[in-house]
Amino acid sequence: MHYLLDDGVLRIRFCKSGAKIQVNAADKHLSLEVPKGIDLSVHTTSALVKADSLDQNNVLIAALSGSTELGTV
Repeated sequence: MHYLLDDGVLRIRFCKSGAKIQVNAADKHLSLEVPKGIDLSVHTTSALVKADSLDQNNVLIAALSGSTELGTV
């Protein structure tokens, strides 16, 4: 995975731009702990987004393909 913190925004990518690798997408899992009360925005092209519990001011989850599973929001 490749990540960048840019002006308070955490950007996470499957791999570094331009990388040529063979990886089964099922091999990558990412878990994040997000502080309470912040605005949360998740944008994904193809992935499962699962949130067990959220205590955020604003939540936006946008997925082109994939599933979204939300617990307590």
